[in-house]
Amino acid sequence: MARKFFGGVAVVSTSFVHPVFDPEATHAMCVAFDMTCSFLHVTHRQDLVAEVLASKIVEVAAAGERDVSRLHEAVMRWTMAA
Repeated sequence: MARKFFGGVAVVSTSFVHPVFDPEATHAMCVAFDMTCSFLHVTHRQDLVAEVLASKIVEVAAAGERDVSRLHEAVMRWTMAA
């Protein structure tokens, strides 16, 4: 939770809560990201497209998915539906 102080009062915001992933999950997300970028021919990792793909992978992983193929497939399904 993010804490901001206004006039001596702490305001707790849950809108910017970022999940924490273990090393295995982080590795799976990285591999899924590389697979997805390669499949979609996204070569510039600093591109907005790459950032959106990474965010979607994090979202799917935060929901509990840890399998590389399923992370990749979930993002691919999402791109096809968008």
